[in-house]
Amino acid sequence: MNEPPPNSQVKLSNGTEFKTNSSRYVDELTFTPSLEKGVRDSRQTAVGKEGLSTDVGGHIQGCQYGGTCDRFNLFPQDSNFNNSAYKRWEMSIKRALDSGDQVGAVTVRFTRGDPASARPDSLVIDYSVNGEKMRRSFKNEAGQ
Repeated sequence: MNEPPPNSQVKLSNGTEFKTNSSRYVDELTFTPSLEKGVRDSRQTAVGKEGLSTDVGGHIQGCQYGGTCDRFNLFPQDSNFNNSAYKRWEMSIKRALDSGDQVGAVTVRFTRGDPASARPDSLVIDYSVNGEKMRRSFKNEAGQ
């Protein structure tokens, strides 16, 4: 699904759900992480070019948790943020899954100063591990 409809809520056959804004960008995505790997492709690079010169195309639901390279699951993110703060959070989920912990649904919500921008300014992630609810907030910038 590379051209999500505007102002829609979509539920995919794998259980992933997302909501789009009037500009077709994902404002919220919910998924249940698994250890089934997804496939990467060139769309990831193209999405990175929709943001700032310091951005890369990053996944909302990482490939290591079954995420795809469909447009709905990619967003321009600061390369330092992608490879540091967001990666650390992703690795904490992987460690939990590897150790047999129950990781519940993950909901990622984006905030954009300009709804027509592909690049979110920040994101909030709500999730649970073994029934304990957790929240992480990030700015889409270096130094997180």
